[in-house]
Amino acid sequence: MNETIRLTLTLTIICILSAVALSFVYENMNPIIEENKAIRLKAALKEVIPLADNFEEAKEISNPEGIIYIFKGLKDNRIIGYAILSEALGYGGDIKILTGINKDREITGIKIMEHLETPGLGARIEEEEFLDQFIGKPEKIDAITGATISSTAVIDTVEELISSINIEFN
Repeated sequence: MNETIRLTLTLTIICILSAVALSFVYENMNPIIEENKAIRLKAALKEVIPLADNFEEAKEISNPEGIIYIFKGLKDNRIIGYAILSEALGYGGDIKILTGINKDREITGIKIMEHLETPGLGARIEEEEFLDQFIGKPEKIDAITGATISSTAVIDTVEELISSINIEFN
């Protein structure tokens, strides 16, 4: 009986110390993680709207379902495009997609920001060969063989985004 109490107490102390250590690491690393995400987002915005020299969050546009953020791409303080961060449900979970759109509603760039798709199959949605199909006015975008659910989720989300988003250029 004493042995059981001693082992229970030892495990409880180890669990408490582990939780405290994990909390400490999280509190100290979270600002760095968030800063890295912001840097990555800024680089991705430039990638999907390459002609823009500045970006601002478009707070005046209401975000339809599935859209996380909308950014205005500015050049000389004029809107030249919008970058829309949206979310699709893939095979392994949520896929976050950043799509750049110009005033003619043509796709200027697309980047997969986050996903939990299967490495080697579903993760192929990040490949340039797949993403380059979206640039301009796509006639037909081919899904990836072996990753149909993931690639179809991206295709459907981007097509719906283009047809349903209410954006204006000034």
